[in-house]
Amino acid sequence: MENEDWLDIGGRYKVCPWAVSGLESCILVSGPDFRVVFDMGYAYPAAVRCQHIFISHGHTDHVGAIISHASKRGLYGMPPATYYLAPDLVKPLTDATKAFSVMNGEQINVNLRAVKIDERIQKTLKAEFQGRTSQEITSLVRNNRDIFTIDTVPEVAYTGDTMSDIFLNPHNPDLLRVKLLITEATYVDDEIKGGRTATDRARQRGHMHLDEIIQNEALFSDVENLLLVHFSDKYSSKYVRDQVSKKLPQSMKDKVHTGLVLKKKFEYK
Repeated sequence: MENEDWLDIGGRYKVCPWAVSGLESCILVSGPDFRVVFDMGYAYPAAVRCQHIFISHGHTDHVGAIISHASKRGLYGMPPATYYLAPDLVKPLTDATKAFSVMNGEQINVNLRAVKIDERIQKTLKAEFQGRTSQEITSLVRNNRDIFTIDTVPEVAYTGDTMSDIFLNPHNPDLLRVKLLITEATYVDDEIKGGRTATDRARQRGHMHLDEIIQNEALFSDVENLLLVHFSDKYSSKYVRDQVSKKLPQSMKDKVHTGLVLKKKFEYK
């Protein structure tokens, strides 16, 4: 049942963490007044109804189902979704969409919205200053008048594939102040191979180990909920649960959740 795929997190969010490292990632988040999807490695049925899709990077297990998602929306008579992604992904995905449209025999419509890493929410003029000329606005800014309104609340963050460095030196401080932080923990084992620890291997491959999250517990003190996803396919869901339960300090257990939906599906089959 699709409902069994969803986690209730903090009584505020419903999350479908459909993700296994290297295979598929599609994270649906439903909040009080929004529903978004992070990555599109699989066109999960409920994701087809989502208008806003945020793509972390261009690996196949994170973008491979964009065209399928767009095609299904067209089949159901829905308007094209907007896919927010890095500028360098726009052309390859545009070309791929054109190729699939030819094979499909009809146009597949996608709205690709390039987002730069340092893009910010635009400021809005306060009501009392609207209608002023550009010269007046410039003068007010030069005189340090507070004329803009910026109303933002750090709600949800998703890292995609990442290393722990992103938390040690966050590009945006809101990353460590969100109500829900969804991050990978691809590795959870303690195996040493060729003199290298699992953490060493995780970093070599551009990923993160559960131990790194625990070692940096203090960094997550302002994060209300931490959802771990993207576990390696070599682990069973039971092994992941056992490792997380064994390793997590008591002080983190109330805020940390594990996303094992897809892994359980594979085991069931």
